[in-house]
Amino acid sequence: MTALGQYRQPPMPLIDPERPDTVVIRLIEARGLSSLQGLLGQRGLPPATGMLLRAKEVHTVGMHFTIDVVYLSARNLVIRVATMAPGRIGPLVLKAKWILELAEGEAARLGIVAGTTLQRVS
Repeated sequence: MTALGQYRQPPMPLIDPERPDTVVIRLIEARGLSSLQGLLGQRGLPPATGMLLRAKEVHTVGMHFTIDVVYLSARNLVIRVATMAPGRIGPLVLKAKWILELAEGEAARLGIVAGTTLQRVS
């Protein structure tokens, strides 16, 4: 099963409003039980695809691949970007409202750094 296969809602684009003509990421928003599982049991994420979790902290215990973790404020400002190998527990980021999980290297490839504002487009 792919990361996209287990979520019913269609992916939403997530853009950088500084580059409104560029879709940064296809977004999967984890809700209900899927937010508890996140990417556990998955083999990876396709390029330019991420999972959005309403959380202040994540872990990669039980995961089989490294991820980029983007911590977002309530106003969708990127607070912190980190790369987490399997078996790690990330920091509790109190100012975060959302966490975006991406495949390893995607944050750098897409130019997502602290201070970037990301915006969901419906």
